[in-house]
Amino acid sequence: LRAALGPRRVVLAVSYGAALASVALGALIGTLAIAGWSPALAAWDVLRPAHAWINVFGFLSLVIAASLLHLLPTVAGTRIERTPVSTLVLVGLMTGPLTVAIGFVMRVTPLVVAGAALVVLAALALVWHAAMVLRRRGRWTTDRPWHRFVQWSLLASVGWFAVGSALAAAVVIGSGAPARGWDSAVVLGPLALGWAAQALVGSWSHLVPAVGPGSPDVHARQRAILGRWATTRVVLAQVGVALVSVGVPTGDGRILQVGLALVGGCAVVAVTLIAAALRPIVSLPSRGAALDRSGTIPR
Repeated sequence: LRAALGPRRVVLAVSYGAALASVALGALIGTLAIAGWSPALAAWDVLRPAHAWINVFGFLSLVIAASLLHLLPTVAGTRIERTPVSTLVLVGLMTGPLTVAIGFVMRVTPLVVAGAALVVLAALALVWHAAMVLRRRGRWTTDRPWHRFVQWSLLASVGWFAVGSALAAAVVIGSGAPARGWDSAVVLGPLALGWAAQALVGSWSHLVPAVGPGSPDVHARQRAILGRWATTRVVLAQVGVALVSVGVPTGDGRILQVGLALVGGCAVVAVTLIAAALRPIVSLPSRGAALDRSGTIPR
């Protein structure tokens, strides 16, 4: 941070610092339990959901959300602005998961519910931020499939984050602090696949041709490759995430298998396309290089 060349954004820097602190705290809780520390094992009924909320929302979701506050306007072709809504996203994800964890450890249900409400509020604020970015987006005239895939993937990930946050909060409200406060089956589809994985795919699809090494011709080729079957891939991915989100908690094997097949197929295609986009190109000799010493082009 001290060596950064660009202008410092205090709230953003603090949010990444809070995410690092959260993952350190979550790792500490998990390490104490694995090591067999008796106080941790005795309180594992409340430490387990606290561990999950800190890692999933205090670390993973905070990092993704903070990054999307800058990446979404970039891919949409509009200005990056700091607004009260974007600040609410960061503040809610910095304070909400920690409040939930403290509430679980203290076994105070109102505190847990308040923290979960802050997380849901932050997720809704991110949805509102994405809607404002979408309203101001630029009108691209080239590489439309690539722009479509990146924008739709990131916007869909934001929507799934709101769904997953609401489901996680519903588990807390329905169970309270002393009882079950985390259900991986309920949030696996929306948060792991719809939120984190989809944000990752959309991000790398934008960053590789946007800031990666290579000439403008190489980047144009990469955009063309990464934009293949854009609409079909995005739609099938959302259908797959939705089926997984239903199949896991209900235990319906058929729905789950179809959903995993769709999500897995989209993931394989995404990895294949990124590998093709990163494949080195053997440059052909230019016309000038083909000239022999006499100045004529050899046959």
